[in-house]
Amino acid sequence: MNAHLPKITAAINNARSPEFMKAPTSEENIEPRQFGGPAKQGLAVESGERDHIERQSDDKNKIAIDRCMRTGEVMKVLFPEGLQLKSEQEFAIFRLFDGLVGNLAQFAQTGLTQQASLRAIALHATLLEDVISSSDKR
Repeated sequence: MNAHLPKITAAINNARSPEFMKAPTSEENIEPRQFGGPAKQGLAVESGERDHIERQSDDKNKIAIDRCMRTGEVMKVLFPEGLQLKSEQEFAIFRLFDGLVGNLAQFAQTGLTQQASLRAIALHATLLEDVISSSDKR
């Protein structure tokens, strides 16, 4: 097993999951959720509120797609001939590099002001350094 996998796994596990990916806790009702939020016992979602929630969800999806497209544009410039990834190590390095580029694009998009993007950049860079140094030792 690769030496860097425990660190990557720990980083992934410590990252905040979107609400729709979280399993319900014992306090939450296990009934179906409305648009990713916890179901509220005995409350019906009114039509206007549902439309607002749907618009928010659509907006978040569009933002996520835009971020992926910006990252894709940067990758196309960095690797105009594409990439051939053949080993687990190469895939791990590329995945971390892709995350780093996405965080850089997000930081640039916010006018170089979002501290959360800087922390994510630092995390991806640290993990990338660990993966590369572990591959050098082989």
